[in-house]
Amino acid sequence: MYVDYAGIQYGKREAFEEIPNLHGAVRNLIAPSSPVDVDEANHQLIEMGLKPTFHSSKKNNPEFLVLPENWAAVNLLSLCRTQWEKIVITSMTGSQVIYSGLDYQAVNLLIDIYYPDEDKIDLFERLQILESKALSIFNEAN
Repeated sequence: MYVDYAGIQYGKREAFEEIPNLHGAVRNLIAPSSPVDVDEANHQLIEMGLKPTFHSSKKNNPEFLVLPENWAAVNLLSLCRTQWEKIVITSMTGSQVIYSGLDYQAVNLLIDIYYPDEDKIDLFERLQILESKALSIFNEAN
């Protein structure tokens, strides 16, 4: 049984070497870096009488290489984009949305429809790794 840094157990595997790739994939799927039009930004600075200071950087490229063995799970997470369970907490100072996880009944249906020939346990375990990272990103923003 594999246990990740959050104490979540995943199947019978000794380790998932692909976890960093899955975390990077979900980070780029959920909160991609926004590409900046460097030329437009510099043009606006010049119009304001300021020196152009922006330079092109690879950091602005939102592309991320997903390992082939992780692609089905990343795609499944994308298919589940409307299946997040949320809790809304309202108080005198405002309200807050807390994401609690995916609706697993909907996940199971999507696996049956889109991935009938995949190893369902492996696919679900990879999805749970993505879900765990996505929850930390969603709830960190709140």
